[in-house]
Amino acid sequence: MKCSNCGWPLGGDLRCHICGTNNVPPESEKDHTSILDFEGHPLPTKLQGIFQPLQGEKYVGIWHCLSLDEERLFEEQNRGGGKGGNGAFSLLLSGSLAKQEGMLMLTDSRILFMAEEYRLDGLVRTDEIVRSLSYAIDLSAVAGLRVSPDSLTILVKRDEMNLREVHLFKTSLVSWDDLRVKEDMSVEQARFNLQLLIDNYHEEREKERSRMGTQVLMDFSFLKDILERGGIIIQSTKCPNCGDAVKFPEGGTMVRCTYCGSDLQAYDVLQRLRSIIQEGH
Repeated sequence: MKCSNCGWPLGGDLRCHICGTNNVPPESEKDHTSILDFEGHPLPTKLQGIFQPLQGEKYVGIWHCLSLDEERLFEEQNRGGGKGGNGAFSLLLSGSLAKQEGMLMLTDSRILFMAEEYRLDGLVRTDEIVRSLSYAIDLSAVAGLRVSPDSLTILVKRDEMNLREVHLFKTSLVSWDDLRVKEDMSVEQARFNLQLLIDNYHEEREKERSRMGTQVLMDFSFLKDILERGGIIIQSTKCPNCGDAVKFPEGGTMVRCTYCGSDLQAYDVLQRLRSIIQEGH
């Protein structure tokens, strides 16, 4: 058996002597089957309007879980005055305050967590659930997964040197129709399916890069020239991440959204135009 975090071979002790990870005993791989549907599902009505969908994004799975986001702890610490008793350390000790309950939406490009709270009518708690987006993780930023006996940790790249940890507890499979919990998942089952999601993402990106390798290098000046020769003048496009207008640059293969910081490739804009034309026919 190898360490689930760093891949170092383990002995009789399931604690890795290289990275310190406490590995869980292996379960039979035949017990782990994909619970993801890469053909995609429509976004459930109850989850619409909570986050901005990306162009062509496919929704492949919904889980219910408790989540603890390291970045949220830092934010709470800053708001609470560091060591003054209301910061991240007291939240971590309390546990129930640090962990958020909610829905984990898995797409073919992102992991999104929507925290759930009961709406208050004055001081009285109602039965109405209010959901809000707590975090969105691009699959390209996932550096790895780590398991412990009671949690699954997603390691997210902050930058080239630093990682952010997002912990998942008590994961359960959720029905697409009514968002009810269908069955509980083990930590290993959750890890297996998240790894499957990540692997599929990288496989699709590699296929796309191979296709692009046979294409002419597309930049915005070339794209504008093609459109203008066809009598079409387009000055801007919508950012696929936030929906804000992004003005076409005079040249270059990439432009950055000034609102959310997302990068748009000239080739992706061309592909979007092609898909709109095809859908129109």
